[in-house]
Amino acid sequence: MYIARRQLRWLGHVARMDYDRLPRRMLSAWVPHRRPIGAPRMTYGRSIFKALAKFGIDSARWHLLAADRAAWRETLRSGLAPAEFRPPPAPPSPERISRTKPVRGCTAATMARVSLLRQHLERRCLHRRSDSRVGRR
Repeated sequence: MYIARRQLRWLGHVARMDYDRLPRRMLSAWVPHRRPIGAPRMTYGRSIFKALAKFGIDSARWHLLAADRAAWRETLRSGLAPAEFRPPPAPPSPERISRTKPVRGCTAATMARVSLLRQHLERRCLHRRSDSRVGRR
């Protein structure tokens, strides 16, 4: 939380700078190329989005909050953004689908047949075993 607070503190400072200053221009810069192979995936922008999420600040409207220095400092001090700068609530997730197979009408009949077949095979195998044992003695 400490690092996120420091990152956002610097972000608010840079956001309030004039555009002709180099840090402000770098904050608004965009590179239209893909990252080279082997480059770290965690960029400065992605780390800022994670820090904004930790404090509950909407990533689309953070610059409006940062423009007011007192409100920005209070947000970072309290750890919670004002209600109008929080991200909208997530839509409700759909109902969970059951992972069990549905029971069909033919399932009971099939299971009964399988049970009868098992019983028949068990009796037949026991009968053969007893015959073979008797013959060997």
